[in-house]
Amino acid sequence: MDKPPHEFEPQWLVALKFWWPVAVLTLYARILWHRNLVAKGDRQFWGRELIWELVTAGLCFVISMGIVDYYGFSIKGACAVGTVIGWLGPKGLQAIILSAFKAGNTKGT
Repeated sequence: MDKPPHEFEPQWLVALKFWWPVAVLTLYARILWHRNLVAKGDRQFWGRELIWELVTAGLCFVISMGIVDYYGFSIKGACAVGTVIGWLGPKGLQAIILSAFKAGNTKGT
């Protein structure tokens, strides 16, 4: 062993250093989306929709980290994926997935 034991970082600490920027950017993107709807007059800022956006940000974070883990992105790619998925949200992801399936189905309707 060429490093003393006190210089080894636990695996959870390495994961935490990698995850926190992605979580913050995903949350920021969902809050920006919420603020956009508030500016349009569709909802109030303080309300149950804000709590729902926080829960949605957590789910978008889990989805983005799954994509990052599958493709093995660096921290910059992970931040980009987290921000894009945070901005799109569940409805945006559903629209992209359904349009990809429709584009692949050329011999159908």
